[in-house]
Amino acid sequence: MATYLYEAYTKTGEASAGTIDAQDEDDARSQLKQRGLLVLEVRQSRTAGLGKAEIRFGGDKVKMKDVAWAARNLATTQAAGLPLVRALKMLGTQREKDPVGKCLLRIHESVVNGSALGDAFEAEEARLGQLTTALISAGETSGKLDLSMSKLADLCEARVRLKRKIASAMAYPAVMIGLVVCIFLAMLLFVVPTFKGMYTQLGGDLPSLTQFLIDASETSQKYWFMFPILAVGIVVGFRQTSRNPKLRRQRDVLMLRLPLFGSLLRSTAIARLATTLASSLGSGVPLLDAMSQAGNVANNAVFKEALEQARTEVREGKSLAVALAAQPAVPDIFTQLIAIGEESGKVDELMVKYAKTVEEEVEAKVEGLTSMLEPLMIVVFGGIIGVMVVALYLPMLSIFNNIK
Repeated sequence: MATYLYEAYTKTGEASAGTIDAQDEDDARSQLKQRGLLVLEVRQSRTAGLGKAEIRFGGDKVKMKDVAWAARNLATTQAAGLPLVRALKMLGTQREKDPVGKCLLRIHESVVNGSALGDAFEAEEARLGQLTTALISAGETSGKLDLSMSKLADLCEARVRLKRKIASAMAYPAVMIGLVVCIFLAMLLFVVPTFKGMYTQLGGDLPSLTQFLIDASETSQKYWFMFPILAVGIVVGFRQTSRNPKLRRQRDVLMLRLPLFGSLLRSTAIARLATTLASSLGSGVPLLDAMSQAGNVANNAVFKEALEQARTEVREGKSLAVALAAQPAVPDIFTQLIAIGEESGKVDELMVKYAKTVEEEVEAKVEGLTSMLEPLMIVVFGGIIGVMVVALYLPMLSIFNNIK
């Protein structure tokens, strides 16, 4: 005997799904027909035994944009009245080769086996995120699943937009710095040695700047293998700071104090806080859980710590506005809007409007930062290369002056 999953319709047109024990697929179909069901699909359950599919795909991480895609389509199908089981199957099959499709198919299978939707999503929490599970569970409990999924899609799309804006602001200086470093190393390793041989033949003392450049070239040639080791060390060190809470907090504090990027990162974290609180509270997620999710989504240890401290005070009986007002990291306008929202009962609506305002502010900062960095990086780039060229040709200028 084996366990089979089935999807079918009753004689009255209602969707029916579940499991059945049978000798084979034909036997399962025969039993279902005897029950008066119109069979759509029958397949053997993959949850029996070792669950190979889970072992194989357990480490797949779903991208935020894919979570938004799934939530938006599930919200649309729910609003249209399509049975949830069919929607999960349809969307999962559509993206069956992607991590999001595999997650949806596993969720579909769990629901068919009798699991609650919230429990099925909770099993995929490591891949879809805690906020996804919280919003889905809240929507299922309140009976407004389509609204919760729509809010989840809005939240994920907002986070993707912010991430792209930050990436666009960081991309130009990162590329320029990488280009400057590569050109600088290429000159030290290949160009400067050529001039060194020529100056050795000419003899005499070299200018201090030229001698420094030649010494740097000799050191680079001798220890060239240290450059890739240093690059790997920087990447590994950055990841280690993300895993160590104390180091991560120090890193985040330092990043918020950066002269150009600090304000941008702060605005981005605030926008994430506002959007997450609005989506969570609007979907019926309890306040304490919404605060915890907002702290995680902020992606900054300073704001996460502030939300955790405020959460403790709210648990002790203080209002959200009073608890947040005691946190220096949270701007005054944020706490004032929370206070107004608590009085009017429209915290989620005010947070949505505030998040849009902050997103527009982030976009303006990105544009201003990009326009400022372009000429600045060109000046820096030209200055470094110019100093190296001058250092290489200073001895020649001295020789020409002596000839004259």
